[in-house]
Amino acid sequence: MTQKEEQFDDQPSVIVLAPETWRQQIQIVLKNAQVHLRFSMQEKSGIVSRLKQLQAEQALNLAAEATHITDANNGVAIVITEDISRVLFTLALHHNEQTELHLWTFDSSQEALAFLVSTVSQLLSKDSLISSSKQHVTSRQDLFHDHQSDQRIWTLNEDKQFISSTTTGKTGILSGSFNPLHFGHQRMREAAMEILESEVVYEMTLRNADKPPLDYLSLSARAAQFSAGELLLTAAPTFREKAELMPGSTFVIGWDTAVRVLDDRFYGAGQLASALEEFATRECAFLVASRRERGSLRRLRDLSIPDRFRDLFTEIPTELFEEDISSTSLREAWLRGESNIGPPLCMMVESHTP
Repeated sequence: MTQKEEQFDDQPSVIVLAPETWRQQIQIVLKNAQVHLRFSMQEKSGIVSRLKQLQAEQALNLAAEATHITDANNGVAIVITEDISRVLFTLALHHNEQTELHLWTFDSSQEALAFLVSTVSQLLSKDSLISSSKQHVTSRQDLFHDHQSDQRIWTLNEDKQFISSTTTGKTGILSGSFNPLHFGHQRMREAAMEILESEVVYEMTLRNADKPPLDYLSLSARAAQFSAGELLLTAAPTFREKAELMPGSTFVIGWDTAVRVLDDRFYGAGQLASALEEFATRECAFLVASRRERGSLRRLRDLSIPDRFRDLFTEIPTELFEEDISSTSLREAWLRGESNIGPPLCMMVESHTP
């Protein structure tokens, strides 16, 4: 047995905390699962943002507790509450002294219960006796797997599964975490397709330069937002690596991302020109959307581009699109109870180290 296999040999300890009114249903559907069941009184608070905050704190504490109940290295807590018209489902994954927090909402308890069954089933075993018609995760190994560099491209198919492909051809690539996918992304894609007169696909990376590796729960939930063929999955966190993997591509980016593409700090001292030369050699280019920032419109002309590489960058005309929304602002608004955009998208709020 390899060291990596030993890492997942210990089955996680799982705590499920749900409303008392769910007791009979949960005991029936989880009768074959070795989990710790706890039940609570119905939440009376109508303050959505405070309820989410309390539930998140509770899930984090329970996940850490679950780790210590047995000798398992992986502790999982699932907390469910009902708030007015929706069900809030919080999942905390505790592994290697860090806890990741994920949130979903469902319109009915039946939907939340089905999701609970499928998630617990896959956490505990690939061959669980708990039946479920819809699988949300593939295995507990996938939940904590640190994705390594992989020179492949995966395309989303009709069954919401990723199939390996070798090339994208010359096309537009709109990269992001899509947490959540919103109308800004969609409008940006439409504008790019009009300019390029070709297909533009979304691209999501398993390995982000600034964030933890994407786990399968997040990937599965985010992929559910897309139609077949319009999303690619890679393990390329930087545009330099994306260009190597997908030569001939035009990367559709916002103004703030273009600033980072042109920042020497991201390549090493004096390496910017070399990186831009690589983009040119691989026949890659950038299509840049303007962004409104602190009341000012930031455009392509505000970027510091070396003269010999100006042809690599083209602006999306503002009459077609200008960027004025972000996934971060949507998530924050949802957590404050000010927006319903986002859930049932899996949302990793942050990583916590106890």
